[in-house]
Amino acid sequence: MTPSWECAAVKPCAGQPSVIPWESLINDAAQEVFDLMVGAKLALADKAGTDHGGVTAMLGFAGEPCGVFSVRCRWDAAAAIAGRMLGSAPGELPADQVCDALGEICNMVAGSIKSRLSDAGAGCMISIPSVVRGVDYEVRCLACDCCFSLVMEFEGQAVVFHLELQS
Repeated sequence: MTPSWECAAVKPCAGQPSVIPWESLINDAAQEVFDLMVGAKLALADKAGTDHGGVTAMLGFAGEPCGVFSVRCRWDAAAAIAGRMLGSAPGELPADQVCDALGEICNMVAGSIKSRLSDAGAGCMISIPSVVRGVDYEVRCLACDCCFSLVMEFEGQAVVFHLELQS
């Protein structure tokens, strides 16, 4: 079994303002962070038929909105991201630095989303990120009403930015 993310409801959020373009918000935040911290551009990728698992960094949103944000990718993609952030070859970094780097990417993208939401009048807090890695795990948000996934490509590998919201 490969790591998976189970999202029961892929639909617009009933309790969330429809004026918020969630996919665009996630895209802009991810592009900004990768440009600044990784020195790389992301491209939209096909959602179908790709293996996105291996390492997942996630954190919680509390307030408006309330939910879980995550970044997940294969281990070699996470190592490449960490290498670019830290100025090292991907194979030279220990596992804890790779996990820390992906956790920081998650934190910064979520922080950018939070800042943009605050500018629009929403008020929320974010938790510190947690990172899970392995070959056989499943991540589920138990109180999810809706979710948004954006699959981006970094150096030919998929990186998934995923937001699950509770209305």
